[in-house]
Amino acid sequence: LQLADGKGPPHADRRQAESVLRAADRVLRRIDKERLAAHFGRKQKPTSAKEKALHERMTMRRDALIEALLRKARVEAAAGTSGAKAFRDTYAELQRWADVEGERFLSLRVQHERARGRLGTALAHVREKLDGKKPTKRKVHELEIELLEELGWSHWADQRRAWLTLRFPKAYPPF
Repeated sequence: LQLADGKGPPHADRRQAESVLRAADRVLRRIDKERLAAHFGRKQKPTSAKEKALHERMTMRRDALIEALLRKARVEAAAGTSGAKAFRDTYAELQRWADVEGERFLSLRVQHERARGRLGTALAHVREKLDGKKPTKRKVHELEIELLEELGWSHWADQRRAWLTLRFPKAYPPF
Protein backbone atom coordinates (compact mmCIF):
# COMPACT_ATOMS: atom_id res chain seq x y z
CA LEU A 1 0.00 0.00 0.00
CA GLN A 2 1.20 3.44 -0.84
CA LEU A 3 0.97 5.95 2.01
CA ALA A 4 2.11 9.09 0.24
CA ASP A 5 4.59 10.08 -2.41
CA GLY A 6 7.28 10.59 0.24
CA LYS A 7 8.26 13.99 -1.11
CA GLY A 8 7.97 16.91 1.24
CA PRO A 9 6.35 16.90 4.64
CA PRO A 10 3.38 14.51 4.85
CA HIS A 11 1.37 17.25 6.57
CA ALA A 12 1.73 19.97 3.92
CA ASP A 13 -1.98 20.68 4.01
CA ARG A 14 -4.93 19.44 5.99
CA ARG A 15 -6.36 17.18 3.25
CA GLN A 16 -3.01 15.55 2.67
CA ALA A 17 -2.51 15.04 6.42
CA GLU A 18 -5.93 13.41 6.70
CA SER A 19 -5.21 11.14 3.74
CA VAL A 20 -1.87 10.09 5.29
CA LEU A 21 -3.62 9.30 8.58
CA ARG A 22 -6.34 7.27 6.80
CA ALA A 23 -3.78 5.35 4.73
CA ALA A 24 -1.62 4.65 7.79
CA ASP A 25 -4.64 3.44 9.75
CA ARG A 26 -5.62 1.14 6.84
CA VAL A 27 -2.13 -0.36 6.81
CA LEU A 28 -2.13 -0.77 10.59
CA ARG A 29 -5.53 -2.53 10.52
CA ARG A 30 -4.43 -4.95 7.78
CA ILE A 31 -1.30 -6.16 9.56
CA ASP A 32 -1.66 -8.91 12.14
CA LYS A 33 0.69 -7.50 14.80
CA GLU A 34 0.39 -10.54 17.07
CA ARG A 35 1.51 -12.90 14.32
CA LEU A 36 4.27 -10.51 13.32
CA ALA A 37 5.48 -10.27 16.92
CA ALA A 38 5.40 -14.05 17.25
CA HIS A 39 7.48 -14.41 14.09
CA PHE A 40 10.13 -11.90 15.12
CA GLY A 41 10.05 -12.90 18.78
CA ARG A 42 12.84 -15.37 18.18
CA LYS A 43 15.89 -15.53 15.92
CA GLN A 44 15.02 -16.59 12.42
CA LYS A 45 17.30 -18.77 10.32
CA PRO A 46 15.12 -19.78 7.39
CA THR A 47 16.52 -22.79 5.58
CA SER A 48 13.82 -24.01 3.21
CA ALA A 49 12.34 -21.98 0.38
CA LYS A 50 8.99 -21.91 2.20
CA GLU A 51 10.58 -20.53 5.38
CA LYS A 52 12.53 -17.94 3.40
CA ALA A 53 9.36 -16.80 1.62
CA LEU A 54 7.52 -16.51 4.93
CA HIS A 55 10.38 -14.56 6.49
CA GLU A 56 10.49 -12.21 3.51
CA ARG A 57 6.72 -11.59 3.73
CA MET A 58 6.93 -10.94 7.45
CA THR A 59 9.85 -8.55 6.96
CA MET A 60 7.87 -6.64 4.34
CA ARG A 61 4.89 -6.43 6.70
CA ARG A 62 7.08 -5.20 9.54
CA ASP A 63 8.63 -2.56 7.28
CA ALA A 64 5.16 -1.44 6.15
CA LEU A 65 4.03 -1.26 9.78
CA ILE A 66 7.05 0.87 10.73
CA GLU A 67 6.55 3.17 7.74
CA ALA A 68 2.85 3.62 8.54
CA LEU A 69 3.59 4.39 12.19
CA LEU A 70 6.37 6.81 11.21
CA ARG A 71 4.19 8.78 8.83
CA LYS A 72 1.25 8.78 11.21
CA ALA A 73 3.47 10.07 14.02
CA ARG A 74 4.86 12.84 11.81
CA VAL A 75 1.38 14.07 10.97
CA GLU A 76 0.28 13.90 14.59
CA ALA A 77 3.42 15.74 15.73
CA ALA A 78 2.68 18.49 13.22
CA ALA A 79 -0.84 18.81 14.66
CA GLY A 80 0.72 20.13 17.88
CA THR A 81 -1.33 20.05 21.05
CA SER A 82 -4.46 18.85 19.24
CA GLY A 83 -2.76 15.52 18.48
CA ALA A 84 -0.51 15.26 21.55
CA LYS A 85 -2.01 12.10 23.06
CA ALA A 86 -2.35 10.43 19.67
CA PHE A 87 1.29 11.31 18.94
CA ARG A 88 2.48 9.82 22.25
CA ASP A 89 0.52 6.63 21.60
CA THR A 90 1.79 6.29 18.03
CA TYR A 91 5.37 7.02 19.09
CA ALA A 92 5.16 4.38 21.83
CA GLU A 93 3.88 1.85 19.29
CA LEU A 94 6.69 2.81 16.89
CA GLN A 95 9.26 2.23 19.65
CA ARG A 96 7.95 -1.33 20.03
CA TRP A 97 8.67 -2.13 16.38
CA ALA A 98 11.71 -0.04 15.45
CA ASP A 99 14.93 1.23 16.95
CA VAL A 100 14.16 4.96 16.97
CA GLU A 101 17.80 5.87 17.58
CA GLY A 102 18.55 6.02 13.85
CA GLU A 103 18.86 9.14 11.73
CA ARG A 104 15.56 8.37 10.04
CA PHE A 105 13.73 9.01 13.32
CA LEU A 106 15.74 12.02 14.56
CA SER A 107 13.13 14.71 13.96
CA LEU A 108 10.48 12.49 15.52
CA ARG A 109 12.62 11.87 18.62
CA VAL A 110 13.16 15.63 18.94
CA GLN A 111 9.39 16.22 18.64
CA HIS A 112 8.78 13.59 21.31
CA GLU A 113 11.22 15.21 23.71
CA ARG A 114 9.80 18.67 22.98
CA ALA A 115 6.30 17.40 23.75
CA ARG A 116 7.60 16.11 27.08
CA GLY A 117 9.23 19.48 27.82
CA ARG A 118 12.72 18.01 27.66
CA LEU A 119 14.50 20.43 25.36
CA GLY A 120 17.94 19.53 26.73
CA THR A 121 17.43 15.88 25.82
CA ALA A 122 16.19 16.90 22.37
CA LEU A 123 19.33 19.01 21.92
CA ALA A 124 21.47 16.07 23.09
CA HIS A 125 19.93 13.86 20.37
CA VAL A 126 20.74 16.49 17.73
CA ARG A 127 24.27 17.03 19.06
CA GLU A 128 24.84 13.27 19.03
CA LYS A 129 23.99 13.25 15.33
CA LEU A 130 26.18 16.28 14.63
CA ASP A 131 29.15 14.79 16.49
CA GLY A 132 29.03 11.62 14.38
CA LYS A 133 31.56 10.75 11.71
CA LYS A 134 29.20 11.21 8.74
CA PRO A 135 28.60 14.65 7.24
CA THR A 136 25.28 16.08 8.33
CA LYS A 137 22.57 17.88 6.43
CA ARG A 138 21.79 21.55 6.82
CA LYS A 139 18.39 20.63 8.25
CA VAL A 140 20.02 19.03 11.32
CA HIS A 141 22.11 22.15 11.96
CA GLU A 142 18.99 24.31 11.63
CA LEU A 143 17.20 22.06 14.10
CA GLU A 144 20.04 22.60 16.57
CA ILE A 145 19.73 26.38 16.17
CA GLU A 146 15.98 26.15 16.70
CA LEU A 147 16.44 24.20 19.93
CA LEU A 148 19.12 26.59 21.19
CA GLU A 149 16.73 29.51 20.66
CA GLU A 150 13.91 27.65 22.43
CA LEU A 151 16.22 27.12 25.39
CA GLY A 152 16.91 30.86 25.42
CA TRP A 153 20.55 30.45 24.45
CA SER A 154 20.51 33.05 21.68
CA HIS A 155 24.29 33.67 21.86
CA TRP A 156 24.90 29.99 21.06
CA ALA A 157 22.27 30.09 18.31
CA ASP A 158 23.97 33.12 16.76
CA GLN A 159 27.34 31.37 16.87
CA ARG A 160 25.89 28.24 15.21
CA ARG A 161 24.14 30.37 12.59
CA ALA A 162 27.47 32.02 11.71
CA TRP A 163 29.07 28.60 11.30
CA LEU A 164 26.13 27.47 9.20
CA THR A 165 26.98 30.01 6.50
CA LEU A 166 30.56 28.70 6.46
CA ARG A 167 29.52 25.04 6.30
CA PHE A 168 26.87 25.57 3.64
CA PRO A 169 27.82 28.57 1.49
CA LYS A 170 25.37 29.80 -1.13
CA ALA A 171 28.09 29.52 -3.76
CA TYR A 172 31.62 28.23 -3.76
CA PRO A 173 34.47 30.42 -5.04
CA PRO A 174 35.79 29.54 -8.53
CA PHE A 175 39.01 27.57 -8.74
